[in-house]
Amino acid sequence: YIAQVSSNTTEYINLSLLPNTTYYYRVAGFNTFGTSAYSNIASATTGATQLFISPSSALVGSGSTQTLTINISNVSNLTGASVYLAFDPAIISVATITSGGFPSGGWLLSNAINNSSGTLIYSVALMSGSATGSGVLATLTITGVSTGTSPLAFLVSTTTVTKTQLIDNNGAEIPFSYID
Repeated sequence: YIAQVSSNTTEYINLSLLPNTTYYYRVAGFNTFGTSAYSNIASATTGATQLFISPSSALVGSGSTQTLTINISNVSNLTGASVYLAFDPAIISVATITSGGFPSGGWLLSNAINNSSGTLIYSVALMSGSATGSGVLATLTITGVSTGTSPLAFLVSTTTVTKTQLIDNNGAEIPFSYID
């Protein structure tokens, strides 16, 4: 049993689902005469949680700027996120990083840019509750330093403490894929 909906309801949105999981549903109707037989079983599979930067590539000349967003999609029960990015500081620098509004009500824990080493750390957490869905974690502005190409890559190494992590309401890591 998931929910009881009002009469004439033709759809139901089931929140707080786990990513990359198949769910099975069946429904029954009821009124003052009793409950109907169950419907045929229907299934749906949620997508996997992803982190990505948008736009995925940008041409920035020396001295010019570009705004990028760090996005998350299909996350369930998120209570915290730490994003570690690496870039070539000889090619670009990061001027600013600000909250992107997801998760709503998140507290900024860390917002550190090191243009000498080419690293950026952005951490946000909820003090209560959790977030499910998709949205913008952060917005950053980059400035071109010189001509060349620089990736803006998520650091996800599991051999060090310094890595991008998503944490759920049980304190466990949320598995995710990323697109550099």
